[in-house]
Amino acid sequence: MSINVLNTILILVAYGLAYVIPFELFIVTYAILGPLHYLTEIPWLQRKGYFVESAQQTWWFWLLAIAATVVTLTHVVYGFAHISFIAFGSALVMVLTPDRNKRIVGIALVAALSFIVRLTTFTEFLFGLYLTTLIHVLVFTWLFMLLGSLKEKKLSGYISVATLTVCALSFLVMPQSANGYKYAPYFAQSAEAFGYIEKRLSNLLGWTNDYDSFVAAMRLVAFAYTYHYLNWFSKTRIIQWHKMPVRTMVLIGLLYTASMAVYAYDFRIGLNVLLFLSVAHVYLEFPLNWRSFQQISRELFATRIGKQPVPRGVPVQSHDPA
Repeated sequence: MSINVLNTILILVAYGLAYVIPFELFIVTYAILGPLHYLTEIPWLQRKGYFVESAQQTWWFWLLAIAATVVTLTHVVYGFAHISFIAFGSALVMVLTPDRNKRIVGIALVAALSFIVRLTTFTEFLFGLYLTTLIHVLVFTWLFMLLGSLKEKKLSGYISVATLTVCALSFLVMPQSANGYKYAPYFAQSAEAFGYIEKRLSNLLGWTNDYDSFVAAMRLVAFAYTYHYLNWFSKTRIIQWHKMPVRTMVLIGLLYTASMAVYAYDFRIGLNVLLFLSVAHVYLEFPLNWRSFQQISRELFATRIGKQPVPRGVPVQSHDPA
C-alpha cells in the first residue's frame, strides 16, 4: 500500500471517529499520541538542523526554547500572540538570509512589529491561539501534502489532498447539530482545560452559542488533531526509528511513560506540564513551514522567496512532518 493511499484511509478513519465521538477522540489522541509526536519530531528537527542554514542553529534553538518557556509560564493570550508572532516572523528571517547581522536586524524588526497582534481581536487570537493549534495541525498539514503532490505528480497524492480538503470543509458547511451525541463529564472537564477551544472556534465561525454548535466545532478540532498525529506516525521513512540512537530512544520512552502517568493522574496537570513541548515543537517547525511555502511557490509559479537554495533534506508530501 502506498503512503498516499494509507493517508487517504487515515483521513477517512479520523473523519468518522471525529463525527461520532469528537470530545472523546480529541482528549484521547491529544493525551496519547500528542506527547509521542512532540518527543519524536523535535529530535528529527534537530537532526535536520531545524532547516536553518549555517552554524547559528544552536542559538536559534535556544531562542525558541526560551520563547516556548515564556509562553508556558504566562498563559496570557496577548503575550502568547506577541511571542508566537515573533517566533513565526523570525523563522522567516532565518530562511531568507544566512547572514548573522541581517538576521539580528530582521528579528529585531519582527519584534518591533509584534504590536500589530493587538490591533484587532482577530489578530490577537490568530497568533495567540490558532497559529499553534488549528493552523499548525490542519493548514500546515494540508500545505505539506500539497507540496508533495506537486512534486510527485501522482494521482493518489492529489486524491489524498482532495479528501482532506473535502472532509475539513464538510465540518464547516454541514448543519450544526449534535445529532443526539452526549459526551461524558470527564471529557467535558478535560476539554475545558484548553480554554473552551470549541466555543471560541464556534464564535469565530459565527455559529450560534449553543451545544450543537460546540459539538460541531469540536468535530473539526478532533479531526484535525487526530489526522495530524496519524499523518506523522505514518511517515516511517522520515522518522527512521531504526536510525535513532539507543540513548535517544530510551529517553523518549522514559519521557513518554512519565507523560502518560501525569495525564492519567490529572489531565489538566498533564496539559500544563507538557505545554512546553507542545509549543516548542510548533515553533521549531516554523522554518520548515516557510521553506515549504517557498517550494510550493516555486512549483506553482516558478518563483523564489529569498535567493539561497533550499537545503537538502526538506521532505515532500507524505514524508513531511505534519
